[in-house]
Amino acid sequence: MPERNGLEAAREILRNLPQTKILILTIHDSDVLIPEMRQAGVHGYVRKHDSDRDLISAIQALVSNETFYPPASLTASSLRLPSFYGERALPASLNESGMIG
Repeated sequence: MPERNGLEAAREILRNLPQTKILILTIHDSDVLIPEMRQAGVHGYVRKHDSDRDLISAIQALVSNETFYPPASLTASSLRLPSFYGERALPASLNESGMIG
């Protein structure tokens, strides 16, 4: 966004439309902004490189009046299979078990 960042936009949207559910889609691979996102009233976030796995779940959470903040230690960027499996994220069965997201 050329004139403001996503958090500034989220704050303004929520100030004018407080019932709006905000989900941030980010390229950032750090969880440093999570406290600021929560403080701004953002309902969740998904990292772009995790969106194929997390986006639908995140939207479903927001529709159900829940938040979606994947645990820092359980994101695709931090959990990788050993190198003999290549660079794939953990199997979907872990996600389905509720251990991830």
